[in-house]
Amino acid sequence: MSARYSIKNWGLHCILWATYLTFQTILAYRMGVQEKLWVFILYFFLDIMLFYFNAEVALRFKGAIRKSIIRVMLMIAIEIILYLVFNFILSVFTERGGKNLNIHNIDTNDVLRTLWMALQLIIFSTGYWFLKRSNAARIAQLESEKSKSETEKNLAISRYAHLQAQINPHFLFNSLNFIYSSVMEISPDASQGILLLSEIMRYSLGKVAEDGKLPLWDEVEHIDRFIQLMQLRFSKRLCLTYNINIQEQYKTYRVPSMLLLTFVENVFKHGELTVAEHPALISISVNDDMLVLHTENYIRQTKNLIPSDHIGLQNVTSRLNDYYPKEGDFDLLLNEIDNNFHVDLKIRL
Repeated sequence: MSARYSIKNWGLHCILWATYLTFQTILAYRMGVQEKLWVFILYFFLDIMLFYFNAEVALRFKGAIRKSIIRVMLMIAIEIILYLVFNFILSVFTERGGKNLNIHNIDTNDVLRTLWMALQLIIFSTGYWFLKRSNAARIAQLESEKSKSETEKNLAISRYAHLQAQINPHFLFNSLNFIYSSVMEISPDASQGILLLSEIMRYSLGKVAEDGKLPLWDEVEHIDRFIQLMQLRFSKRLCLTYNINIQEQYKTYRVPSMLLLTFVENVFKHGELTVAEHPALISISVNDDMLVLHTENYIRQTKNLIPSDHIGLQNVTSRLNDYYPKEGDFDLLLNEIDNNFHVDLKIRL
């Protein structure tokens, strides 16, 4: 527990006790009790001592509470007896100046009132102890979950850094640039494909912000390069309509990296894109702070031309739930109509 939290906590206790003291004092005066204020403060100090002794000392003996209810009752009885004794001594010194300390002078009604007050304090103190223990358990659970989340995050960062180190991006990009220069005169399409592949790899292996997001326009440009590369791969025979409608002010809005690309990849993996009668559609737009992605593709009946990387739409849905946990932050609809697969994704930017 931080020092700041502790000071705030005890400050709240002082305010509550001061309110309780003020209320009880006013009530006592209205009922005709004639006592000086310092006498009330002494009695209330004794009440406070019983409250915290029960909560912070007596009830901390968890072993005793678990083993036998008799021990619990014994502790409560001892607390009540001590409270009665101190109340009697206090009444003698405040009312009789320390004289006539005689047990026969005890008023039965005063004893019953004091006993009832002790029971109330112990009940409230026990409730406070349960509440405090429950809160401590909740805080410990939250800290444990936070620690686990941080560990998983650090592990993911470590794995990503290890992957980057294994691939050695500088060597990869230098090699691709060399190949690009070598084949430029021989095959313009091949050189263009190498350039696109280099840019795609640079984006995929580039550093991502701590929140895992990148500007929307970076993601769109990455998709554009991916589509161009696919067109080159299949000799520009792909039947595909690609629409982008994003106004300038929305281009810097941040979205999870590689999220939109997953749906685009899905079109190429599972769609039949070489039949003019069944053209595919990829549309990305922003309207009133709402990012809208729509894809359509005729489902291929033969073996996929592009191997799966096992990301899958289920994984994407999980990522969406992680990044946009509030209801209404995103809406994803997947439909299959007449062998056409439709994806409609809306994200509140």
